[in-house]
Amino acid sequence: MNNRRQNLEEERLKAVLKISQAISQTLDLEKVLMMACEMTTRLLNVDLCSIALLFTEKTYEIVKSYKKKDSYRSIDGEKFDLIDYPHIAPLLLKGKTAHISDGKKISLSVRERALLKQLNVKRLLAVPIKAGRKTIGAIVPSRIEESSPFSSSDVSLCQTIANQVGIAITNARLVKTLEEERKELQVSKQQVHLINERLKNLMFSTSVVIYAAKASGDYEATFITDNVRRMVGYSPEKFIKSSNFWIDHIHPEDVQRILQELPDIFKKGFHTYEYRFQCKNGKYLWVRDEMKLIRNDKGQPLEIIGYWTDITGRKKTEEALVESEDRYRRLFEDSPISLWEEDFSRIKELIDSLKSSGVKDFRAYFDNHPKEIAKCAAMVKIIDVNKVTLEFYHAKNIEEFRGGLKSIFREESYIVFKEGLITFTEGKTTFESDAITQTLNGEQNCVYVRWSIPPGYEKTLGRVLISIIDITERKKSEKQIARLTIKVMEAHEEERKKTAARLHDVIIQDLAAIQLDLKMLQLTPPKDINQVISKLKEDEKLLSETLENLSNLTSDLRPRILDELGLFSALRWYADKFRERTNLKVKLRMDEPNVKLSPQVETTLFRIVQESLTNVSKHSKATMVTISLLKKAKDFQIIIQDNGIGIQPDPTYSGTSLGLLRIKENVELIGGKLKIISKKGKGTKLDITFPN
Repeated sequence: MNNRRQNLEEERLKAVLKISQAISQTLDLEKVLMMACEMTTRLLNVDLCSIALLFTEKTYEIVKSYKKKDSYRSIDGEKFDLIDYPHIAPLLLKGKTAHISDGKKISLSVRERALLKQLNVKRLLAVPIKAGRKTIGAIVPSRIEESSPFSSSDVSLCQTIANQVGIAITNARLVKTLEEERKELQVSKQQVHLINERLKNLMFSTSVVIYAAKASGDYEATFITDNVRRMVGYSPEKFIKSSNFWIDHIHPEDVQRILQELPDIFKKGFHTYEYRFQCKNGKYLWVRDEMKLIRNDKGQPLEIIGYWTDITGRKKTEEALVESEDRYRRLFEDSPISLWEEDFSRIKELIDSLKSSGVKDFRAYFDNHPKEIAKCAAMVKIIDVNKVTLEFYHAKNIEEFRGGLKSIFREESYIVFKEGLITFTEGKTTFESDAITQTLNGEQNCVYVRWSIPPGYEKTLGRVLISIIDITERKKSEKQIARLTIKVMEAHEEERKKTAARLHDVIIQDLAAIQLDLKMLQLTPPKDINQVISKLKEDEKLLSETLENLSNLTSDLRPRILDELGLFSALRWYADKFRERTNLKVKLRMDEPNVKLSPQVETTLFRIVQESLTNVSKHSKATMVTISLLKKAKDFQIIIQDNGIGIQPDPTYSGTSLGLLRIKENVELIGGKLKIISKKGKGTKLDITFPN
């Protein structure tokens, strides 16, 4: 979300900068107004944007509008009386923003509702356009949907654009006025006086400072408008009385450039500078200085006239944009994952062309035209990749990387590429998938790929950001875990078979024999009572053995002593049974024999010890096993150590590894960690820690 907001802010900064530059470089008011309407429509995502100017003191006229769709009705040239719009007019005349909505709970006038209906919109924003402090018009973006309100950032952007439009209108009117006044210089003295007063008023009210200077010597200023006080804090007299005043207040870093370029005006007849000028308060102001050389009939230089425009705001915008781009570049370069910046615009043109020709199902299209996939891949332009990408694919530089793309993409890669294209044809802006790629030295890798279209490029696909994460090791681990899981399941099944065999071969057989004896006594009872007693004693002995076998079996599955007396007693009991069965010496040590753990933890630890001792008896050829349960500050530690032959270096498919895998699973169940330490001929040590 933060990246999307940043991209939108950058695009808005660029738009304002573009309008500002247009105002600085042209006096074509028609062009500037259309640009302002068009950019406002696009950046605010509105359906219609109009610029209305005061036709009379009480009437607005629509002078320019831009429609998102040609089907919207044109309103250029239409006039609106302010008296009919009581919720809009007072705010605009006070220089405030007006916002009316069809669904807003205010009592709109009949004409205001008629205006919304006439424009076929549900919501509109009216932002005043000013010349100095006077409102001269409004910029009015409109939306056809009530559900799309204008945000504070929308209003702020509109106000910035309105300020730029105000400057453009002021400049155009000033030039037009000066031109008209120049043609009337031959009129009477009274008219000349009136013209001078008007010019004074215009020059004072405009934000542009106009000046005249000598065309020779030290270029001393001969005239400068009084509004220079507002701009830099100094009076016109300061500039006129001291020939060095202007050059002395230019920023030291800009002076040399200005002096070197100044003679260019005599070659071209005009020149433009942008430099920093120190104001009376000590701060520097960025100004755009546009000058023109006036010549006499013989072509000799007479005077230099020019004007200053305050471009500090534009410069700050440029600096913010550069800083934003630098920040993005640092994030891009320093990212720990592979990032590609690509241009899909040619693919977008092909897709649009195919849609125009009637193609709707692009999956079917690419299935029937498989060569088109490779053709589309060749259309992709790689703008840049970061350092991690070059390292991952073993490329020395981006040129080598671009040259090796054919070896990077395998046959399977085009299948994923096709799915990504289909996703974009459906209007989606992201695509994710696993894929297989190959480095320039032939090493295959499994990767996770994500495509994303940054905001503002949805219509052109001029920028697509590709991120790639290496998941080769994860895929290998998944395969190994799957294989070992099958082995574990087989081992569990084998244990079930052994348990079933013990039940069948020992317990069930003994019970069947007892049952047969009892039936025989019932069917053919001996006449001698001593024979009956003898037979019953034999069956009683067999039944006792059966019960003992059944008790041993249930104890192996889960000893009752674990529930009755706790973990330490259960481990001691099992160690004694293990010693009797295997003749292996078992040492058991606990820091706190009476410690009470949760039933799940005690059961799991018992199973771990049980599995460990089984592994020792089967594989280690040990003569002694030590079991230690130690209490630490924040956790418990259980150590099982034997003096056997040790574990082989790669036990992946051995019986021992299956036992260790079961131990590892049990350790993870209680949130613990397992460390295995083993040396050939020096035994094996299992070091297990788990939370207290």
